Amino acid sequence: QNNNKTQNQQNQQQQQGGGKKNKKDKAAKKKQAQPQPPQQKQAPAAFTVAALDIRVGRIVKVWEHPEAEKLFCEEIDLGEDQPRQIASGLRPFYKKEDLEDRRVVVLCNLKKRNLVGFPSHGMVLCASNADHTAVECMEPPADAKIGE
Repeated sequence: QNNNKTQNQQNQQQQQGGGKKNKKDKAAKKKQAQPQPPQQKQAPAAFTVAALDIRVGRIVKVWEHPEAEKLFCEEIDLGEDQPRQIASGLRPFYKKEDLEDRRVVVLCNLKKRNLVGFPSHGMVLCASNADHTAVECMEPPADAKIGE
């Protein structure tokens, strides 16, 4: 008789969907059905231009990125111990010779980003026309010193 009772319980569990698994499913459905507390919206951080570390630099070395046809890899002197390596999408708009020894404006306080495998430590600031067919590097004032 004990055997029959156990068999009946197993049959009931199978009809209900398999016992423990079914209980987990029910608990998950119950949890989903409960209203979730609304997430607190964070106020947008106050932005100030003073937070941008913009400096004058001089491109000391330029080479074509070996795997990206739109990227140049550059070493830019910003008055630091070593030149910074920065990748920029200027290949469609400039020749390598036009960028070498050019003074540029660089946004310096960006996190390092790998651009097609090249570690870039900043951004050369440029401007473009509305349809992005012409791009020009920003020119720093003639009397601005490297690193300012």
